[in-house]
Amino acid sequence: DKTIEAIYTFPLPIDAVLLKLDVEIDGQIFAGTVVERNDAIAEYEEALSEGNTAIMLEKIEDGMFTLSAGNLLPGQTAKISLFFSQLYSWTDNELRFHLPTVIAPRYGVPHMEAQQIPVTNPIVEHTYHFNMIISGALADAKIISPSHKVNTQEIDAFNQRQIKLTLEQEAYLDRDLVIKFITEQAEMASCYLEQIDNQYTAIASFKPELNLRHAIRKPKALKIFIDCSGSMAIRDSIRLARNALLL
Repeated sequence: DKTIEAIYTFPLPIDAVLLKLDVEIDGQIFAGTVVERNDAIAEYEEALSEGNTAIMLEKIEDGMFTLSAGNLLPGQTAKISLFFSQLYSWTDNELRFHLPTVIAPRYGVPHMEAQQIPVTNPIVEHTYHFNMIISGALADAKIISPSHKVNTQEIDAFNQRQIKLTLEQEAYLDRDLVIKFITEQAEMASCYLEQIDNQYTAIASFKPELNLRHAIRKPKALKIFIDCSGSMAIRDSIRLARNALLL
């Protein structure tokens, strides 16, 4: 019954790349553009002071964002649409999809401004629905969820076999959603190719078979990049990467 500024803090997968943000209010769509942080804050506050509707998205840290929607009028509804991309990351014959839904202070201390910290109420229940369309080679994989009960249904879209995955019931925002794809193949390879003018950039993921016993020892010039981020400390990732470099 009054004009408000709504603040929405939400997580995304830590390695996700946010591609697009749309906010629809009363049929009007606001599309996000990237600007320098201080300029964005100044423009946002100026719009609020003039009584205009304004939207601002801030990246708090990797995997954590806050969206501010200022001057929402009584009775208005804001629909937020996020588009992000992730690369597949296989472990042997298993692919793990992870959608975070829980925000908890890291090491007990939230790295947010006071207005960005979500307000909690034990009486209020926040639920969500989830639909996933699976196509390509993944449609032939065994699909399980260790976190939720899911249903799968085969569908035919544009003469292409697809799998539709849904939750058996509404889920609560009390745990992250995990979907696992398990294939019968011992290894999986993937490649994404992008053309810019007359040049190409490829991101490839594959497991090479090294027959070192019969290898011809010829001089080679190699550039090898190894991910040394915190996630590499999980399981044996960094040790296996080191062993591969030594080979």
